[in-house]
Parts: sequence; structure tokens; C-alpha cells
Amino acid sequence: MKYKPLSREFLLKRGYCCDNKCKNCPYKTTKMDKIKNYLYNIAMKSPLRKWALSLTGWKWWVWQLVVGGIVFAILEWLFNSIGFTLLPWR
Repeated sequence: MKYKPLSREFLLKRGYCCDNKCKNCPYKTTKMDKIKNYLYNIAMKSPLRKWALSLTGWKWWVWQLVVGGIVFAILEWLFNSIGFTLLPWR
């Protein structure tokens, strides 16, 4: 018995991927998508992220200013090493 391939429209109406590697599957995932999802899940489970999300009030502001200052200092140093600056008065 020969099977007919399911149409893309039918597969979209069904609403999910059956993981049978259908030829017209609109839900195909590439290797890059799998890597992206893997890294996203690691980031979501990060203890640093959970800690940062638990900060409230003045602790949150201190965290933002300190980390922002460090990032700004690193970027300014990198740009200065190639002859550019983030500061308008230099």
C-alpha cells in the first residue's frame, strides 16, 4: 500500500510535529534551533539568573548600576584600544 504525503496545510491544522520526519513538515527543527533551545534552557536554569530575579528595591538598583558600570568600563577599554570612545567629551 502506497501512502500519500500529507499536505503542509493539513500538518499546520494538526498543530504539532509527530517526529516522523514528514517531507512537508512545517515544524522541522534544524541543528541550530536545537542548540539555541539547549542554551536557552541552561540560561533559564542558571542560579545567577534566579538570584538576580529575586532582588528587589535598592538591591536591584545596586546590582544594575554595578554590573552596568563594569560592562561600560570593559566596552570603553575595548573601544579605546582601537581608537574609539563611548564618551562624547574625549
